[in-house]
Amino acid sequence: MSCKGLRVNDQTELKDVFVWSSRFETGLREVDLQHAKLVQMINALALIAVEDTEQPKLLRLLDELQDYAGYHFKTEEDLMAQYALNAEFIDGHVHAHESLAEQIRIVRKLAETAESNAGVAVGRLLPFLIKWLLFHVLGSDMRMAHEIIALHRGETHERAEELALAQQSESLVIVLDALNDIT
Repeated sequence: MSCKGLRVNDQTELKDVFVWSSRFETGLREVDLQHAKLVQMINALALIAVEDTEQPKLLRLLDELQDYAGYHFKTEEDLMAQYALNAEFIDGHVHAHESLAEQIRIVRKLAETAESNAGVAVGRLLPFLIKWLLFHVLGSDMRMAHEIIALHRGETHERAEELALAQQSESLVIVLDALNDIT
């Protein structure tokens, strides 16, 4: 049995749809801990969507995900402002955060009105959520983190951005490997 990548093995144990590993670490401890928490929440959401959990529990978890994502986004946005990263990069990063928050709001509304099919609405969110988080962490967040780390080491803004962009291309290999892990 599967739910958009969620599989049940012969012993009917559900596997995580997104397995956190060190290859997703940005080097910013607080951000990495928050990313790991988001992954845990996605896995919990996948589990209850498959189990035909009652609608109120699904809605509660979607609310928790929305709240925690907002908290996490504020953390990243505060860091980018604190280190005065490129305004265009910050704008794009914030726009990506807003996009995910909107998707969660839309699915929450669908789940709220679907009642008996709330799990189906959540199941449709999961592939988007997993891919969004994967690309965002390994793309924008890695770039942000590498730039902040370089600035913290004393590099100029120009050099820090250059180093972060170079690292971003290396992250493409990690993205491709991670996509191969998603079944």
